[in-house]
Formats: sequence, structure tokens, C-alpha cells
Amino acid sequence: MKIAHLPEQDGHTRVFYDEEFIGGEAANTATILSGLGADVCLMGNALGDDRRGAFFMDAIQAYSVDVQRIDVDSDIQTGHAIVLSDSDGARSICGCFPDLRSRCLTREDLDGFAVLSVDPFLGDQAVAAAQLARELGLGVFAIELSPDHPMAASCDVVINSAGFMRRHKMD
Repeated sequence: MKIAHLPEQDGHTRVFYDEEFIGGEAANTATILSGLGADVCLMGNALGDDRRGAFFMDAIQAYSVDVQRIDVDSDIQTGHAIVLSDSDGARSICGCFPDLRSRCLTREDLDGFAVLSVDPFLGDQAVAAAQLARELGLGVFAIELSPDHPMAASCDVVINSAGFMRRHKMD
């Protein structure tokens, strides 16, 4: 959602336009890599059998991303975020992830892949996936990890945003 400015507390602002996109670490990584010509497969995080899950599945396929291993579960609600951005590029993100779930990845899931991007917000499943990928010799990368996060030791590359580093008082 593009807005005039980020409002002050209890304030308001004008909305210039409101659009819906797919996003999140996995989707953003998948679409960029696919656009660069890499074969990409999304797996692990489940989607709900709802409007947002259907929108995601339709939109991600336009990028030639393999979605055959994405689990769809009628018992969960697909997460989403509302991103407010102003004309200067500043943004605030409001996330709604009531049913963030992931199944355990197996050796078979990772067979034939060279790199695994792992979302640390999936908790123990993410740590286990990163450790398995490391054991199998895959490159592992993630976003927004502190040095003491249990997944950090398994990662080759960690990308932290300025906001994450500021919030966690990292230099």
C-alpha cells in the first residue's frame, strides 16, 4: 500500500494505491532466482486452502517456480503482511501469520539441489532443515539471524536488514 507518509500514533494518512503481491523470504528469493534462470522449488511452509493461498499459488507459477511440494491445508489460514510505504521509500510491515507451519524436510526433498534458503521464522523445522542441508553439502542461506541463533552455525550466508540489526543492537 503506497501512502502519503507513515502516520503518527493515532493519526491518519492518504492511500495513493493498494495492490496485492506475493512476498516473503521464500517467494522473493524464488522469483529472483527463477528470473535469473535457476531451477527453483518451493517447499516446507504450508498454505491455507483459502483465497490468499490460491492467489499465491496462481501468482508464483507465473515465475516458473516448481510448487509441487507446497502443502495446502484446509485447517490453516494463509499468512499475509500489509506493507505501508511512503514516497521516500520508508516502510512499515504489519504481519499476520496465525498458522505458520512447516513439515520436516527429508533427504529426498533436498536431493538434486545445490542451495537451500531457510526461513528462520519456521523455528525448529528451519533449524533442522538447515542442519540437514549442511550435512548434505548444500549451501545454506537465511535472513535476519542473530549470531547466537541456533541456525546461524549452519548458514553460509546470512543477510540482515538495517532494521533487524537496529532492533537487535547488532553492529
